[in-house]
Amino acid sequence: MARRRGAAALESGGRGELPHHEPPVGGERLLGDTEKEALRRLMWRLARFAGVKIHTYAIMDNHFQVLARVPSHDPFVAQFAGPGGKARLLEHLRLLYSGN
Repeated sequence: MARRRGAAALESGGRGELPHHEPPVGGERLLGDTEKEALRRLMWRLARFAGVKIHTYAIMDNHFQVLARVPSHDPFVAQFAGPGGKARLLEHLRLLYSGN
């Protein structure tokens, strides 16, 4: 198992990595119910945008944890290549920049 700062990556047979992220947000209570809901919504929006599959997550008062599969770069980027790639990319950008 490869160790990285902030993530322990597990090999997944060429299907991307399965890192475990536990970003600290401080030792005291920093996330109330409103902040937790905002973080949850943002996490799922960014996951859809980046092609990341979230397997499980936990949001606590002072930190959160995410177990997610990160896609391999080349197949993910290849979906925007070739004829119509620019239109697919612009549509994909709406996942992140739309008002939904």
